Amino acid sequence: MTLFTCTGCDAVLTAPLSRVALPVHARQRWGHELLGLLMEPGTYAVDPHTSRSPGEIVITPGDLRGTVMIPANCEAGCCGPGDFGHLNTACARCGNQVATRVDDCGQWQCTWLHPSAVRAVMGPEPAPAPWHRLRELHPGIPAVDLDGVHHPMWAAAIGESLAHLLAASHGTPITVPPGPLTGLLRRTLDTLLPRRGPAKTLVLAGPDLPLRHGGPEVIALVPRHPQTGLLWHPHDDTPVAPLAADVWTYLTRPDDRLPTPASGTLHRSIHLDHPSPPPARLGFEPDYAILLRTLARLPQVSEPWLRAAYDRLLRERPYTLHAP
Repeated sequence: MTLFTCTGCDAVLTAPLSRVALPVHARQRWGHELLGLLMEPGTYAVDPHTSRSPGEIVITPGDLRGTVMIPANCEAGCCGPGDFGHLNTACARCGNQVATRVDDCGQWQCTWLHPSAVRAVMGPEPAPAPWHRLRELHPGIPAVDLDGVHHPMWAAAIGESLAHLLAASHGTPITVPPGPLTGLLRRTLDTLLPRRGPAKTLVLAGPDLPLRHGGPEVIALVPRHPQTGLLWHPHDDTPVAPLAADVWTYLTRPDDRLPTPASGTLHRSIHLDHPSPPPARLGFEPDYAILLRTLARLPQVSEPWLRAAYDRLLRERPYTLHAP
């Protein structure tokens, strides 16, 4: 476990925390609703990519200790302080500006610790959960909420996956089998990749879902471990692309999402606590900002065909690269 202390006075600023992988939706900006908590209590993650302060540490606000808000730095968003680049949280003991609290609409609720303002006091870390417990610990989230709106975490996860699928395609078509992946991936892949020629086949694979037919002509969509950030890999040379664990487990779990009796049907007087989500009101759209940012970090983006796809997306969606 790790504690973070103030570099100005050594005051303890956090509860004991365990490191996990940075969620793919960490810097997401989506809609105008309150999106909820980004991090699980007792965890932290590090963002190595932000251009503002590489190495920023993100925690859930409830794990912060011994701090006060700085009203003058709480730039007004629609609903609360946002992630606008200003430290708005200070050490209560010495006044050192240490963090940015984010609590605005369209952004995930969290606190970003500034890497130069805090010091990590490292301790023993618990062992990562084994792959066979992935479904137990991360049972998944539905793609559509009870209002018929696609979940922003799905948009973020599919945005990241699409970037890696494009890179793994080497500029050849990708065949998406009929099923839930069709509506999530096919339109973007068909738009940015050739329609004709030898195609690679996309399959879902992972723990308890072995790859039946692999090889270089197949791309396996596999889960990313939520603690280590590592990808599940098949036992051959099949190329893989990542998918966030909570999305992967929901896509691949058995079709038992509603409680049903052993025989017959539920009586009409019985109301389910978690009814099935309604059909989505609108077609699915990936998070193009995350798609573009992920593409920009992949070495394959220097290849002419992928750079052309990147430039096309940027031309068509010029206002998507707004996250820090």
